[in-house]
Amino acid sequence: MVDPTVAFNVATQAAIEGLPYEQKRALVLGMALRNAELPVAIGSFVTGGGEGKLLFQGSRAALRSILRTSSVEGVSGWQGLRIMERLGERAMNSVSISAGEEGTVALNMTKVYEGGSTVTTSTINRAGEEVSLVRRIYDGAGKLIKEKVLKE
Repeated sequence: MVDPTVAFNVATQAAIEGLPYEQKRALVLGMALRNAELPVAIGSFVTGGGEGKLLFQGSRAALRSILRTSSVEGVSGWQGLRIMERLGERAMNSVSISAGEEGTVALNMTKVYEGGSTVTTSTINRAGEEVSLVRRIYDGAGKLIKEKVLKE
């Protein structure tokens, strides 16, 4: 007997693929927003005195779901593949993607633990190449304790 969840997912994905881009994007984001385990926020933010654009913020599961069925506006297909690769590598509580200079995107992967958090930032160019990797460790009050450049 076929698992009804699997049958539904296959049928749903096939139906989603046939929709125009804007409808597909709205549907996928809407599904993620309605699922309490898949929080998503799309908007803009200001960082480091400069204007940046937040392309995605939420759980790893939500981002994987969106990248499998659609795309994140502002993220190239090559960048999406690199992000999917990065999402499978380590434990994390939340992720965000923000637009950078010259078409790059910054993937921020946050792991929260008792007494602090670790944020690993991977900067990916339009061709999907990781051009930098930085890990920052914060204490429970959000104060930066240590920063390590893993790749320049």
